[in-house]
Amino acid sequence: MRQIVTIFTALGLLPMSAAAEELPGLAALNLKAQRGVEDDLTEMISEAALSVLRASKRFKSVIGSSDVAAMISAEQQKQALGCDDDSCLAQLGGALGVPYLLTGSLGTLGGRFMLNMKLLAVDEAKVAGRVTKMFDGERALGEGLQPALLELVNDAFGRKPKAESKPPVIAPPTTSKSSEPTYARWAGLSLGVVGAGLSAYSYAHVSTAQNAYDTDPSKDSQDALIEAAKIGNSTLTAGLVSLGAGAGLWWWGR
Repeated sequence: MRQIVTIFTALGLLPMSAAAEELPGLAALNLKAQRGVEDDLTEMISEAALSVLRASKRFKSVIGSSDVAAMISAEQQKQALGCDDDSCLAQLGGALGVPYLLTGSLGTLGGRFMLNMKLLAVDEAKVAGRVTKMFDGERALGEGLQPALLELVNDAFGRKPKAESKPPVIAPPTTSKSSEPTYARWAGLSLGVVGAGLSAYSYAHVSTAQNAYDTDPSKDSQDALIEAAKIGNSTLTAGLVSLGAGAGLWWWGR
């Protein structure tokens, strides 16, 4: 049934909510404290594990030990406290109405934390996934909890398929103008160079006459400066006109 729903969902014949209904439920029991590990530490790690499992999106619902206590009778709770073998755990999962049950322990070995977890398939009374990890300290334990749980889930169900990325959209070719310079742009560039040269010559010619007059302020150097200024003004005007025309041609040829 799950495969049929997956196929129809992929074809768009069923809404995603229908596929979500096929996700299994999970009961995650608190980790058992062993060999020098305090109960409050196992409770903290167990609560963190619930958050990781719910965020994994691999289960329709995830309930913890407090939820379990509220769902089963006092007699069943007593039986659950001494429940260690897989068949006993399977009976507990059947009483809770969930297809999967998570159980495990946290202890110390050689000064390091040892985390053991297993995922039990209730209907088949067999272990669907198992993981054992060693951690150097509480910080490493907290940081390594999520990767350990995801490894356990992947061991049981396989890796979650990545969402298919949409193929890149290829824009249709545009009829833009050629990027190569046109004749108008070349002409504009040439006029711009000529205009810049004329302007530079005008400045240099007047500067030379001005320096000669400053060095020897005589009647001849004064007349030469006046003549240079006339030529410079004419040359500068021609240069500016050439620059303007060149800029116009360059813009027009874009």
